[in-house]
Amino acid sequence: MTGIGILYGVTSFTLFGVMPVYYKFLSTVPAFQIALQRFTWTLPWTFMLLLGLRQHKIFAREAFTKANLALYSITAGLVAASTLLVIWAVNSGYLLEVSLGAFLNPITIVTFGVVVLKEKLRLWQVVAVACAAIGVGIFAIAYGKFPWVAMLLTTIDGSYSYVKKKAPLTPLHGMVLESLLMFPVGVVGVVVLEAQGASVLGHVSTQTDVLLIGTGIFANLPLVFLVAATQLAPLYVIGLIANLAPTIQFFFGVFVYNEPFTTTTLVGFCFLWLSMGVFAVDSFRDYKKSLLPSSASQDGAVLVVVVASPHKDTDDNSFTGVDYEAAKHP
Repeated sequence: MTGIGILYGVTSFTLFGVMPVYYKFLSTVPAFQIALQRFTWTLPWTFMLLLGLRQHKIFAREAFTKANLALYSITAGLVAASTLLVIWAVNSGYLLEVSLGAFLNPITIVTFGVVVLKEKLRLWQVVAVACAAIGVGIFAIAYGKFPWVAMLLTTIDGSYSYVKKKAPLTPLHGMVLESLLMFPVGVVGVVVLEAQGASVLGHVSTQTDVLLIGTGIFANLPLVFLVAATQLAPLYVIGLIANLAPTIQFFFGVFVYNEPFTTTTLVGFCFLWLSMGVFAVDSFRDYKKSLLPSSASQDGAVLVVVVASPHKDTDDNSFTGVDYEAAKHP
């Protein structure tokens, strides 16, 4: 079933990659209004998924504890911040920085493990981090300013992964609870805008209305394929496929939307791609070692801790893997 799993993975990260294009079709709508519509319309789709999988009773029984509400309020806030930043960046000519931020996610999460949890990096992880740092530096020089959008985005997503490491719910239940917590913000925001006569929904065109309502399903459809992929394909394969999303965003930014791109910028991205390659090879080697009965890894997790991974139910506190729940970023 690995072939089908890979197909699901490619579908998932292709959708993540083209998501900015979807937002481009809404470029005349203020970013905060698009975000509010997404917060509003995500809940119905995720709840239908919950019902379809007959998980609603378990969700109702386990989700609404004080600890869960507190923790998932934080993650929901981070999702909201990431969503708003990506929408604004895409429609303001910063798609390359969105791509850069997505490429940096694995490195950022490893850095969180070192800084926050005092974990030690393997030699090749150090090399990967160094290459990424050089790439960002070159990108900043070519860009003429610090790539704050990329760095802020990867910091938000890294923080999401760090907080989510403590999350007790399954990925699906966590996604539904986050959607539930963001729903009132979306509804109140839309109602206030309507009362002020500033709302776009219902006042521009049918196409705009359909696109705004569709943000809810389009934001979560890639996650459905990702969950299916992780059940059918090895996690290290999913980790490699994950680089497809920022690569697609990169090509759209350069060749479709003609964002500023120089030879120096290309060199910066080459260092970043080298970093990803080193990181992937090192993680694959660690993954292979973890399969040996006599050599359970003690110095870091495998490359990927994905949405459907059972890590929520384990006692593994390592944080050097990549939690692709953070790819939930829009």
